[in-house]
Amino acid sequence: MKTLLISGSPRMSKSTSVYLLNAIKDKLGENNETILFELSKNVDNKVTKKIVENLSDTDNIVIAYPLYVDCLPSHLLSALKYIEKNIKSRENNMHVYQIVNNGFYDAQQNSIAIDILWQWCRKCRMKKGVALAVGAGEMAQQSPLGHGTSTNLGRAVDVLVQDIMNKNSKDTVYVEPNFPRFLYKMAAHMGWRKLAKANGLKVSDILKRL
Repeated sequence: MKTLLISGSPRMSKSTSVYLLNAIKDKLGENNETILFELSKNVDNKVTKKIVENLSDTDNIVIAYPLYVDCLPSHLLSALKYIEKNIKSRENNMHVYQIVNNGFYDAQQNSIAIDILWQWCRKCRMKKGVALAVGAGEMAQQSPLGHGTSTNLGRAVDVLVQDIMNKNSKDTVYVEPNFPRFLYKMAAHMGWRKLAKANGLKVSDILKRL
């Protein structure tokens, strides 16, 4: 089985997207061929061309990306348009899986972006697999997958790997960290205040409305 792993995060190797794709690559094991592609924010057609070149004998595609204004990052959208335009066969048995994470606690916030990618999948006549929606994505690397704050996420990734291997198509899986929501919100507020202070602003400046 051949699986293409595509990261759409501009943070590249340090991102949650690449972190989770590498976890999937390890869990798929050596008996399955996996190729990881990292798309930079400066659209590189060399990478997208390589993706297209590998599509003819690919069984699965896993696309991981961060949520940007309830949508996919613009450079990922550009790459998907290129793939759609240059894909050689519109009749194929490829299954597409996606992992989207956001900075909000609630994983449900990812639902619009997930639907957008499924629309692309239909246009390319690829088969819909499973979407994994991750809330509080910044916490994904705080603990090893399957432990601590990432207990739920680790379990979800294990299930997703089995879905990929079995070419399953299911409803979206929503995952949030093993961490209280109110504490996450408190930490976020502290972060905003610290950032404001570093830029010469007061809390009142953050709360101003245009």
